[in-house]
Order: sequence, then structure tokens, then C-alpha cells
Amino acid sequence: MEEDNILKEPEILNRFKEIDNLDPNDKERIFFTLDALIHEINNKKRYANS
Repeated sequence: MEEDNILKEPEILNRFKEIDNLDPNDKERIFFTLDALIHEINNKKRYANS
């Protein structure tokens, strides 16, 4: 399953480690932005398939 391999990718794992070491406010901003980007990408996919 792809989800099982996601944290085995060094680039992704390193980014999450860096984020984990940040100030809580910075983490919150990063995850807010990441959530918005993921939402936008999913919307684009949905509308492209309609």
C-alpha cells in the first residue's frame, strides 16, 4: 500500500522532522498552508474529471 511507504521517502521524512522541530505557531502555519494546497489540488482533480 502506498500509504505504508510514504514515510520511507527520505525527502518527506526529513521535511517532517524539520517541521517537528519548529515553534508551534510556525508548525500551525505550515500545516494550515499545506492543508490549503492539498485541498486546492484535490479540487482541481475533481473538476478536471467532471
